[in-house]
Formats: sequence, C-alpha cells, structure tokens
Amino acid sequence: MARRLATVGHYVLLPNLYYRSDVEELGPFVGEAHAATRQKLMQLMGTINIPMVMQDIDAVGGFCGD
Repeated sequence: MARRLATVGHYVLLPNLYYRSDVEELGPFVGEAHAATRQKLMQLMGTINIPMVMQDIDAVGGFCGD
C-alpha cells in the first residue's frame, strides 16, 4: 500500500515496527515461500502493541519535524 501511494505522488513514511525483533525484511510474498513469510509476519505481529506502535510513530514524526 505504501508503494502504491508513493507512486501516485504522496509522501509515505513506513516505519519498521519489527526492528525490536531485529527484522529488516520479512521475505517474499509470492510463490511457495508466501506461506512461511505469512507465518513469520503473524508471529511478529504478536510481539507489538498499540503503545509501542504509537511510540514509533511519534519518533518518526519527531525525526521529520512533525
């Protein structure tokens, strides 16, 4: 979704919400590897909560000068 919005001219900030788990990329979302990537994503989603996400969003906003 971020890529789609950016390609039509919008600025998009997409923080890595999973950096606390040392994750930079999840992997492919196509082909046979898709199931493994989806399972990994679902496990990672359980490691964050709304306060953590808001802290990250605030940090990005602060970095960009609000």
